[in-house]
Amino acid sequence: MQPILRVGGSEIFVKREDRIFFSQGTKIRKLKGIYESLKSISDSESRFRAVLRGNLHSNAILSGVLFFHWMGISVKVEAYSRNPELESPASILARRFSEISLYSSRREWEEQTAKIPAFDFSGGPIGRSGGEKFGKEILSGSSEVRLPEYLFCSPAFHGLSSLWEEIDPRDFDWLVLDVGSGLTWLSALRWNQIPVLGISLGLSFPRMKDWILRNTENIGFPDSDLRWSSLFDPRSQFGEKSFAFRSGKKWKSLAEKFSTRTGIFIEPVYAAKSLFVIEELVKAKELKGRILYVYQGGILQSLSLLGKE
Repeated sequence: MQPILRVGGSEIFVKREDRIFFSQGTKIRKLKGIYESLKSISDSESRFRAVLRGNLHSNAILSGVLFFHWMGISVKVEAYSRNPELESPASILARRFSEISLYSSRREWEEQTAKIPAFDFSGGPIGRSGGEKFGKEILSGSSEVRLPEYLFCSPAFHGLSSLWEEIDPRDFDWLVLDVGSGLTWLSALRWNQIPVLGISLGLSFPRMKDWILRNTENIGFPDSDLRWSSLFDPRSQFGEKSFAFRSGKKWKSLAEKFSTRTGIFIEPVYAAKSLFVIEELVKAKELKGRILYVYQGGILQSLSLLGKE
């Protein structure tokens, strides 16, 4: 944790998850949780292949390919991309280190892959130690492990617990993080040591709420523990278009300014937007005190945006 900005009487600190494994940050904690749970239900002779699913250009695909290849595990990617010729760090690494089944739209991808269920991680409750078994399936021989989109499963949720162990809640008044899939935000709510603000930057706000409600059962998170007041929609306050992923030029410029002010490389897709929102909320006195921002990484994927004018 280090201080990066002072706004009025408040101070903004950053938790540097961007320094983990090629800047893959919290996704590596999720993947480590998945890996450890799979190893705990594998016999000594088994070898499994990880099947990643989702948008070919997503951080989840990029981090999953990197992690499993690094661990010596075969990888398959079931992905969609409207433009098969488009190249991004995620697609380049996926083509280099995995077998790809590519679909031309999300609709086609859902129709073709929804019939095959993801690996069953439902057997163990959240919070079990690494030595106990998650899931009802036991891996033996050669198995394919189809992971859910965005790695949204209980072992990934469990893997995030190591993040909160590194934070002393007595040092901060607020915890702020950007919300892509919602899994880290839910993990912060489960930690429940200081007030949490999640900045919704992935799906549109109604779709984000729907996604979370449809998937909390996968991680054993009761709907009654959801605190929607802790999820902030920046589009409602700062404009819908300004937070679109296509508004890259604006955020690239702002990211460069934040990088100069903080002395840290700030990526433009999530971190620059979150720091902008935090600063504006502090100025409006909606946040105050010692504020910890969890910088979740993603610098490698942002290079495709940084190279464009």
